[in-house]
Amino acid sequence: MSKIRAIVFSKDRACQLHLLLESMARHATCFHVYVLYDYTTKDKQWEKAYEKLQRMNFSFPIVWTKQDSFAVQSNSRTKPT
Repeated sequence: MSKIRAIVFSKDRACQLHLLLESMARHATCFHVYVLYDYTTKDKQWEKAYEKLQRMNFSFPIVWTKQDSFAVQSNSRTKPT
């Protein structure tokens, strides 16, 4: 079975990201997910929420990439090779 690759962008929306990942785990069995999030959160509370998400176990692998230049790095990830 081939994998579906998804790039998910998230900034200060850890709760919504959690719901998305739970839904993907429940309804699809072939995901390989790359999660990119902007580390320039409004405060430490948001950063802690993303850290908590990273410790959770979903049914597919997730590559967490903390961004320091969100627009530049996300553009480089989405350009065709």
